[in-house]
Amino acid sequence: VLGEPEAAVQAAETCAAHGIRVGCFRPPSVPKGRACLRLTGRATVTEADFTTLREALRAVAGLYRP
Repeated sequence: VLGEPEAAVQAAETCAAHGIRVGCFRPPSVPKGRACLRLTGRATVTEADFTTLREALRAVAGLYRP
């Protein structure tokens, strides 16, 4: 959960820049202040895919460090 819609959109763009496609859910689909990303796995995900995902999520986390 990232909070505001703008934060979720920015996080989704950051993931996309790393080659990771994520869902971005904002109000009215989720309650106000609860915008978030949704990741969906599949049977063909490789170890390299997980490494790329980890790098993308680290970059997203870096957006929100004080």
